[in-house]
Amino acid sequence: MNPPRSGAFHDAENQLRRDWLSFTAVWQRTAEHWKDARRRQFETEYLAELPGAMSHTAAEIVRFRETLQKALRALSDDETPA
Repeated sequence: MNPPRSGAFHDAENQLRRDWLSFTAVWQRTAEHWKDARRRQFETEYLAELPGAMSHTAAEIVRFRETLQKALRALSDDETPA
C-alpha cells in the first residue's frame, strides 16, 4: 500500500478555497435579488457560521498536511541505510 501523498491534501485545500469563492460569488448574486425576511433568516440560520467553519477546515487541512509531511519524512529517514 502506498502512503498518501501530501500533495493530495494541498489539492483539497485549493479546491476548498475555489469552491468557497465560487459559492460566495453565487450567493452575492442571489442575495441581490432575494431581499426579504426569509433571506435574512436563511443567512442567520444556515450561512452565518460558514466563513468560520471554512477557515477552521482549511487550517485543519494545512495542519494535517504538515503532520503527514513530517511523518513521511521520518519514515523516509528510517529507511535510509546507515
